[in-house]
Amino acid sequence: MGGWRRAHAPRAVVIAGASAVAATVLLSGGLASASARTVPHAMVGCWHRRVPALPVGTSAGVWLMKIRSGGELLAFRPGTKSCNARPEFTATISVTGSHLTIGPIPRCSTKGLYTWKAAANSLALQATADKSCLPRRLLFTGVWKSTAPNKEPVPPLVSNTIHVVVPPGQPIQIAFALDSGFSGTPSLAHAIQMAVDDHGGVLGFPIRINGVNVPTCSDPPNAVTAATTAAYRITANLQNVAVLGQVCSHGFAQALAIYQKAGMVVVSGIATNHALPAAGRTVFNRTIVDDNRVADWYPVISQLPSDLAWRLDYTVKFGAPPSDFADLYYDAAIIVLNDIAAASQVDAKGELIVNRAALATAVRNTSSYPGVTCSVTIDPVTGDRTDDEAAISACAG
Repeated sequence: MGGWRRAHAPRAVVIAGASAVAATVLLSGGLASASARTVPHAMVGCWHRRVPALPVGTSAGVWLMKIRSGGELLAFRPGTKSCNARPEFTATISVTGSHLTIGPIPRCSTKGLYTWKAAANSLALQATADKSCLPRRLLFTGVWKSTAPNKEPVPPLVSNTIHVVVPPGQPIQIAFALDSGFSGTPSLAHAIQMAVDDHGGVLGFPIRINGVNVPTCSDPPNAVTAATTAAYRITANLQNVAVLGQVCSHGFAQALAIYQKAGMVVVSGIATNHALPAAGRTVFNRTIVDDNRVADWYPVISQLPSDLAWRLDYTVKFGAPPSDFADLYYDAAIIVLNDIAAASQVDAKGELIVNRAALATAVRNTSSYPGVTCSVTIDPVTGDRTDDEAAISACAG
């Protein structure tokens, strides 16, 4: 009796997203599991199709095809009753957009290129470049119907170091790494709340600020412990999308290593130590310039017309003028809120999915943002705010 040679193709595969969120970004089932869900879930499951006789000795009949989330395809010859049976052969698959690549199979050492389109209960495959393997082309080209009882369940998405999942009606959470011993902290908190009020929610989701105390401004002996303990606490809450702060530089470098590992973007409005960028290679940003320039820079910024107008609005809202640097935290918060919207997508369940890497990239590439502290541009390499003298001159009027 003819048939395919019973052999199993290698199972390693890399999938590049058919849906930028659903396939490559929204991985689930672990903090950084790249194999948790790599095939678009619309393709995953057990499918059947009536196939003509194939030039390998198999007669016409209903074939079963099972696609697993990790990128493995299993084919079952006519007469097989279940996708849980022993397959006739297996192959690896990869997906890029609407294009499907089926790896080598018995009798065909080449790869085949196909397009795919999934509907509610069907999966249509069309060969685009597979002339060298007629059996594979005849087998897979056509409309496959879902065999529902064997459909693989799609695991629910959960927040991890790759993305944040915000259920419908729940708030987007942002951590504020405050310092209870710093006299300006209440003003910084008010500025952040003012930014939230002025901006409003993101894609219909409200905003919640989670304050976490990081008492390091007085440069205590335990500054590193205080900063790292707070960083672990903040990153342990996987619903935290970003961090505003920390306020002072003491212990911040060690904390940034933790934020970097968690992929959690950080924007400070006060920490000026010039060595901080190296510790938060892709996640650190600041809306203030570093130690070398801040003494001359901030007095000019704080007297710009846009800054003075904001200070008046703040005073009206809270009944007292803001402390220095509150304006920088207002701009930091607005930048983060704007970029959360740019790095997010609402899925079919109404969940907001925030891609952590995309958010960090968006913040790091801030350019000419019209802040209350004048035009804000962040150096895409270091995360430092650039000292744009031309922009400041224009803001001064």
